[in-house]
Amino acid sequence: MDIDTANAESINQKAGLLKDQVRLIKRKDCDRYEIASIPDNLSFEKGFFIVIRACQVLVQNNEGLIMIGVAGPSGAGKTVFTDKIMNFMPSIAVISMDNYNDASRIVDGNFDDPRLTDYDTLLKNINDLKTGKAAEIPIYDFKSSSRIGYRTVEVPSSRIVVIEGIYALNEK
Repeated sequence: MDIDTANAESINQKAGLLKDQVRLIKRKDCDRYEIASIPDNLSFEKGFFIVIRACQVLVQNNEGLIMIGVAGPSGAGKTVFTDKIMNFMPSIAVISMDNYNDASRIVDGNFDDPRLTDYDTLLKNINDLKTGKAAEIPIYDFKSSSRIGYRTVEVPSSRIVVIEGIYALNEK
């Protein structure tokens, strides 16, 4: 992904406020904007408010869906963080990468191995939402280590889709 850092646009010039740490950067490869990296370590609460502000700014400045990735190791709080975002903005869609586990791919009992993820289905679901179609999201049961069905996710009215999982920022 090419980013034009020379044309970084600051939403506000006043420094110090959390909302002012969210800066847009125009991508070189298309007419879309993304959020510039924030080098600071943020607390859970500060990170939450930054994400909310980033969602607002991205929706105001981009057409189509806004994809937000929430990644981190097992037990890092990704699901809790994503649930908090959803409680604050109930019109978003959340896709948990756990639902794309394929137990037939387990290597040495490691449920965190990236090869366990069914990226073909995940990418199909993301592309369906991007083209305005509902997506059939698998439902994974951890007790039986299998898919037990599907749920339909419509394109959210907010245009925001949060993808939550260990590899949510994987280049695939």
